[in-house]
Amino acid sequence: MTIIDNLVRTIKASGKKSFSQDEILEMLVPLEREALTSKNITIDPKINAIIVNDKEYVVTRKMFELSYYLLSNKNKIVKRKKILNDVWGNDIIVEDRTIDVHVRQIRRITGDIIKTAKGIGYGWIEN
Repeated sequence: MTIIDNLVRTIKASGKKSFSQDEILEMLVPLEREALTSKNITIDPKINAIIVNDKEYVVTRKMFELSYYLLSNKNKIVKRKKILNDVWGNDIIVEDRTIDVHVRQIRRITGDIIKTAKGIGYGWIEN
């Protein structure tokens, strides 16, 4: 699969109808990263998907970014504020509950590998 194929796939998964040049360039960045694996789950930036037991789930960009971020910090609890800053950025205003919604959606695909530390944050915890 080429980078263009992957970009088209990412655009289709987003559901948006139009994009700025900056948004498109930003979509290309994840395509340069390596896939991460944890047990039977792979987060693959080249296809913007979460793969569980060889079943591929194309997800939204933020779901992908959050999954990749948490797996990059495997076996650590990351504070909510740090997740918001690192995944959503400082220049955008989102509510804490945004993380909760995304984690819930990711758990539907991956199971309960993402653990909640009440009042603190989340972590991709392998047993």
